Amino acid sequence: MTRTENKRKSVIITGYGGISAAGRSSGDNAFRRIIFAALTPKKQQQTLSSLAQVMNLPRDTNPQYLLDHSLIRQWDNIAWDANNIVFNQAFTNDQGETHWRQQYKASSVQSAAQTPQGFDPATLYPSHHHPRGLQMAVYGASDAIRSSGIEWEILSSYVQPDEIAVYAGSAMGQLNQEGHGGMLQAGTRGKRTSSKQCPL
Repeated sequence: MTRTENKRKSVIITGYGGISAAGRSSGDNAFRRIIFAALTPKKQQQTLSSLAQVMNLPRDTNPQYLLDHSLIRQWDNIAWDANNIVFNQAFTNDQGETHWRQQYKASSVQSAAQTPQGFDPATLYPSHHHPRGLQMAVYGASDAIRSSGIEWEILSSYVQPDEIAVYAGSAMGQLNQEGHGGMLQAGTRGKRTSSKQCPL
């Protein structure tokens, strides 16, 4: 092996991206949300502007609203009522037969880290039934590419499509209605399963 063949390609990190309960990763926006109280007024305003953009709100939105609807908080970014979760309860009728009836209960978990309220990656590209986890992965990849500071037209002239990738996965599958959760529930709800529910 020649000396030239033995050379390894250097890895240079030119940008990073993603989304979390604190907002966009790129530009240190999420990190600045976590240490918001320690920031200068100028950095605080930049952080609030980034949050407003992610939450699809005007930049002049009340700062306290933006802060209250990011990080760990009570459920506010879900499509179901955490105080009225449907579950099936077994009961015995007058003839001694066991049956099931639908009941409602409050979730034992009433708060969690959620993406900022109003963030909806499905509206930012043709998501076509993608589960939310995959939508967030695509958003994160786009955020990372844009954070490099190189326009996509220029970048794509140097990098081949198969040299750009995003990895997305979940140990339990995507448990929302568009993903694994919908596939598992389909039979019990009188619906059919779909290949669209198995992208991950």
